[in-house]
Amino acid sequence: MSDLVKHPDTMLPFGDVLKPLIASSSVLTSSDLKRTLSRKGIFISSYDKEDIFPLLLTSLLSPTEYEELKECQRNKETIPKRRSTTFTYVSDKELIRSIPRLNEIKLDKLKNYEYENYKIIDVSSFHRNEDNNQIQLNYKIERTDLSKDWYQQVNVYEGAIEISVDPSDNKLNISTEHSTDETKEINKLLVREVANTLKKESMIENEVGNVIKFGDFSNEERIKYLLGFVNDTLDETNTFTFDEITDIEISIDSESELPTDFQWMEDKVSNIKFQGKALHETDILKEETYHSSLIISSLKIDYEFNINSGNGKCTFEIEFPKNRGKSLPDKDAEFIFKLINIKYSKRVNTKSAQKVLYRIFDKYKEKCLQASIAVPEEEV
Repeated sequence: MSDLVKHPDTMLPFGDVLKPLIASSSVLTSSDLKRTLSRKGIFISSYDKEDIFPLLLTSLLSPTEYEELKECQRNKETIPKRRSTTFTYVSDKELIRSIPRLNEIKLDKLKNYEYENYKIIDVSSFHRNEDNNQIQLNYKIERTDLSKDWYQQVNVYEGAIEISVDPSDNKLNISTEHSTDETKEINKLLVREVANTLKKESMIENEVGNVIKFGDFSNEERIKYLLGFVNDTLDETNTFTFDEITDIEISIDSESELPTDFQWMEDKVSNIKFQGKALHETDILKEETYHSSLIISSLKIDYEFNINSGNGKCTFEIEFPKNRGKSLPDKDAEFIFKLINIKYSKRVNTKSAQKVLYRIFDKYKEKCLQASIAVPEEEV
């Protein structure tokens, strides 16, 4: 087995050797495994993995079936997370004019990769996206981790950076997508270099941009912002139709005076996770008098969507991420979102659709922020 681990791409596992992929993963569902069996002409009514595993372990997978299982797991484990930084755009030039200078940035020169467990294996150049005020760059890394199971030791991950300008409000937005700590680090370095380059080209006012941070809000303001994603009228593209909130992560603010309804939690409860249906209709979110005592860091929201390639349903997770072992996000935790589920009414290129939905949700996010800080007319 030790020789095989050195060359996992040459393996076609079966029996116990296949077990780490199908049994140790919390990502592959019974439906994923049953789909593989059905393609081999093996049909089973049970969704119990104890019934499915023996059939798979005693079957010889074809190279295609094996790759599809690995790809299914990889796709579910590496859902891209998107974050963005906003700058003031001070140029009358179209953004596409910046491409020659931006392409002078070399990813392999951003840091010393000699002692890292990954390498950059593919980088596109900055290129035009949908119009002359939208450009992007994509790249891939290959990470080697011998502490993982044999099928996870060598993996390829993608990263991306997208730059766009909205001429209507003179804002430049740099959005990045990462799925691992390594691509997150590269993105951070890349954003810094891009901002410095655009500042030298006199295209942005300042190389330090604005990001949405956990500490920018009071408890009430943060909840108002997050609940803005329930108001689909803020999506000016009319892409999303809100359905329901299905998951909420709430912490009790120990420094605030708890409402009578919550006093039983004092010194007993730090975090609560709610899962269910139509959670936006619960008093805990609807009753504003509770909001000063609640810290909401994460929501999962279901939408129906309609884009050029078709319509369907999707789930976005929006959050201020916490560091491992922490019960609350740090004040500098940046707002991120990710598309964790997408279902189409017809067969389409899902990856292409995801990119479109990420791009539109990025604009939606900014409108929710503007709405959350708007001063009501009666207060003006």
